[in-house]
Amino acid sequence: MLSSIFISEQQVYLEKINIAFDNQDWVLLNRELHTLEEFCSTPGAVQAEKLSANKQFVSIKPIITLLEQEIIKLTEILVTKTP
Repeated sequence: MLSSIFISEQQVYLEKINIAFDNQDWVLLNRELHTLEEFCSTPGAVQAEKLSANKQFVSIKPIITLLEQEIIKLTEILVTKTP
């Protein structure tokens, strides 16, 4: 089930996104944000992916923080709803 995959892998996505941002690896950041946006489509993921695609990297860090909060909430919901 997709929700189980998301629950088990969401932390890896967030770690890769933060590492890419910290290393200013914009290619990796764009790829990871795009993957996460396709996988969960939270408002933060959509916004961060758009900023990255438009090379607006300075504006992304606050959105990554928002994205992390959204992912935590989504994971909590999925854990309670997943059999």
